[in-house]
Amino acid sequence: MDKKLPENVDVAVLGTGLPEAILASACARAGLSVLHLDRNEYYGGDWSSFTMSMVHEVNENKFL
Repeated sequence: MDKKLPENVDVAVLGTGLPEAILASACARAGLSVLHLDRNEYYGGDWSSFTMSMVHEVNENKFL
């Protein structure tokens, strides 16, 4: 990741599962600045089905 993280945010949400995504989006819609982070290389936590590399593989027909 080459981009710097913001120095100031109103809310930091750790994790990208469904509850965290709902919380982050509600805060953003309320006008707060949100930093949404996950330690995994994929979005969705326990709610995810595929990693991004798996999505790319499906797109390249490697699973078909």
